[in-house]
Amino acid sequence: MVDRGTVDPINNKTPVDPDAPIYKAIFDDLQGGTIKSYGRDFFLYLLIKFEEGKEAAAKQWIQSLSGQITSTSKQLEDTRKYTEAKKNNGQGSSPAGELCINFFLSLKGYKYLGFQNQLLSNQLLKYSHENDTERLEMVHAAILLAHDDLDELETTANRIIKEGSPIWEIVTVETGAVVRKGTGDKIDKGPVVGAFGFRDGISQPLFLQTELEKLGIQTDTQELAWNSLAPLSLVLVEDPVQPGKYGSYCVLKKLETDYTCFQKQVKGLASALGEEEEKAAALAIGRYKDGTPLVSDKLNNFNYDSDREGRVCPFQSHIRKVNPRGLAKNASLNALPPLETQKKSRMFRAGVTYFGHKDEVTSQSLSHRLTYLRTVLEKIAAFRKTGEQKEIEALISGLMFVCFQSNISHFNALLGWGQNPTVPNGMDGPIYMDPITGYSEILSKDALAQQWPRKEDEPQQNGFIEYDFRVCVQPLWGESFFVPGISFLKAIAST
Repeated sequence: MVDRGTVDPINNKTPVDPDAPIYKAIFDDLQGGTIKSYGRDFFLYLLIKFEEGKEAAAKQWIQSLSGQITSTSKQLEDTRKYTEAKKNNGQGSSPAGELCINFFLSLKGYKYLGFQNQLLSNQLLKYSHENDTERLEMVHAAILLAHDDLDELETTANRIIKEGSPIWEIVTVETGAVVRKGTGDKIDKGPVVGAFGFRDGISQPLFLQTELEKLGIQTDTQELAWNSLAPLSLVLVEDPVQPGKYGSYCVLKKLETDYTCFQKQVKGLASALGEEEEKAAALAIGRYKDGTPLVSDKLNNFNYDSDREGRVCPFQSHIRKVNPRGLAKNASLNALPPLETQKKSRMFRAGVTYFGHKDEVTSQSLSHRLTYLRTVLEKIAAFRKTGEQKEIEALISGLMFVCFQSNISHFNALLGWGQNPTVPNGMDGPIYMDPITGYSEILSKDALAQQWPRKEDEPQQNGFIEYDFRVCVQPLWGESFFVPGISFLKAIAST
């Protein structure tokens, strides 16, 4: 077990100073991207299966890869240098945008390599494939590559594939690219555009002192409607296989989005309510496309205390379903846990948009996938020059959803709230099905209609109208992994 003495470093009550010796030691070993996004523009995921009878060779290969894996310390140092370079008007070299590599192991991967651990098994088996419309064949591990240079990303990926091909085969190759808001030829590291054109990555738990300072948040002196500060224990957990070190549980899930379906539903809801389409879309998500919440002008410092009836931001709005930020109107019937329990169920999200629906990109060839991506990027560049934002939004085919947590029950809880039509008010309340995560297979057709707030100048009945907002997101496949410490991977050949 971890010898923490009287101090538990991951159950911190205050923001983390990464330069403090106790955290420097943790972050030197912790894989990057687990508590802070890489901020790269291009991502590549290789899900692999080791060949039978090559366990020793597989361990040797993993150990050789371990020296290339990005640590959290390296990630934070790159970010610091990038920030300093920007302050100097871009003068000087900045390593931001360089290659980042992660390596995750599935439960089957651990077993293949000879590691049997009941705690690890119990956790990784919590992920359910019940809602997945596709099932991947056996996956032992996932390799994540991220870079700001797509050519460099491809070169590295081809090298890794060549080195690993005698030992493993690719189950699936997935590519992703960040779309940023803006027009013209060059877009700086600005707001990220996610599925259906909405700003993404806003409401995240924050762990580091520098992140809170950047947002002007002083947790010890400010009265906050919503405190984004989170202890590292929200994401990190002691490694069950390597006591004394930390890792994280990861869920990787491919979600396909249907932009045409979403636009059709928005038009229908707008017509039913007599609202503009912009407002109808915001009611479905809980935010406008620029990220502004329906209930506040603050991006993340808000709760729903002023809207306990759900008349401004409907209970079924996506961001309210997956992050209720407190109790609902009727506490006696409330189907949600208390606020502090809700906050403990958060997770750190690190997903990225992808391009090409399943019937458009069928080849598992890396070259084919990247050729398709480059074609899409050319279209995005052309639309950006002419300011055709909706055309860019329509090119997004889905989300490679990635989340990190100390317990996979966090993922299950948030997904469960979205899919449970009785959340937040219990069985006696109306249907509150999340238009985004409430997959249609869960309930029968007549159970999906939600209640939407009428315009303020229409006082009929209870001020709500029923409209069946069909789900425009399809879960394709998903897998759960553990993110081990780098030191474990560096010594794996001798275990």
